[in-house]
Amino acid sequence: MIRGYIPGFPRPKNETRYGDAQVLTDGKYTLVIDGMIGTGANKLIKWLKDNGKKNVWLLVTHWHDDHFWGTEKILGDSYFSVKQLICPNPKWLEVGLGGYWEKDVKECIADGNRIIALAKKKGVKINHPVSGSKYKLGSIVFKCYKKQPKTVEKDDDHAWSFVNR
Repeated sequence: MIRGYIPGFPRPKNETRYGDAQVLTDGKYTLVIDGMIGTGANKLIKWLKDNGKKNVWLLVTHWHDDHFWGTEKILGDSYFSVKQLICPNPKWLEVGLGGYWEKDVKECIADGNRIIALAKKKGVKINHPVSGSKYKLGSIVFKCYKKQPKTVEKDDDHAWSFVNR
């Protein structure tokens, strides 16, 4: 049986958002999807440790800090044994929108490259999915898509959705 957890921690008033995170586990294998930010990420990591989720795969949907910050903390924490990082390739991002978005895209590229370098240093397998890539982690089977099939009309061009069936 696959169990899914959406941490859903209430955010403190001084933080504008926590971002997203989900944990899928079949009891033996654990997939952490995104990693929240700030105290949300800290609570996610505490939850993983309290529940003995040491061996994990990480999936980053896109390179905004409210999605990867906790992932980076997991990679840097000696408790965890990260087997694989599934994430979009920062090289796929395009700079040139101008203004705020150009700065945002440049920051996303730098952040993605930094986290991938950390993962490589730790010996983690890096996987940049193409649309429809299928993964199997124990009884957890999922696909990655650039856009969620038939459900999302206007998705971020650099965000990846996942479907677990």
